[in-house]
Amino acid sequence: MQKLLAGHTFFVPADLRAYTWEIPSETGNRSVNTRVDIFLSDLNLYLESPSDKPYFLGHFSFKFKELNIYDIIDGQQRMTSIVILLSAIFERLKKLRALNDEEQTMYEDMIKRKQGYPLSTVDYDDPLFKAYIIDHSNHIEATTTSGKRIVQAYDYFADALADKDEAYLVKLIAAIGQATCTHDISL
Repeated sequence: MQKLLAGHTFFVPADLRAYTWEIPSETGNRSVNTRVDIFLSDLNLYLESPSDKPYFLGHFSFKFKELNIYDIIDGQQRMTSIVILLSAIFERLKKLRALNDEEQTMYEDMIKRKQGYPLSTVDYDDPLFKAYIIDHSNHIEATTTSGKRIVQAYDYFADALADKDEAYLVKLIAAIGQATCTHDISL
């Protein structure tokens, strides 16, 4: 995933659906897993497995806009969830200690660069996404259903990581950073 995101900028076009992944309902049936649950559970199973193969994140479809800039045509929900989770992981790790040089490079490749962001969500959610998820500011209120889901996903991941130690976080960052995917690019 790090190789895919590094040096590229991805946009979720306005004509695609906004973020739809939900967290488990506090009042609903907890036995029904949500995509957020399944994603985190699948990553945990991978970390516990003896596999020597990289984690597979699925297929993405992109549309070329200009040099190193693409619209996400398929996979925007996964891509957004990956960045939300990574942001929560890096934030938790930063509470434990400073990032080392390799981790700082991974952070800049996948979360936030000095010159911008590798991922932009739909226009009406993007300011919230960048403020709450990336910059960890709660000065923007979620006013859309998709914006509320973005905030809920981040908070869910942050809560799930709250008791995790440094070794687990480093292993999780490496698994996602080294994860593979397939993709196609249309013109």
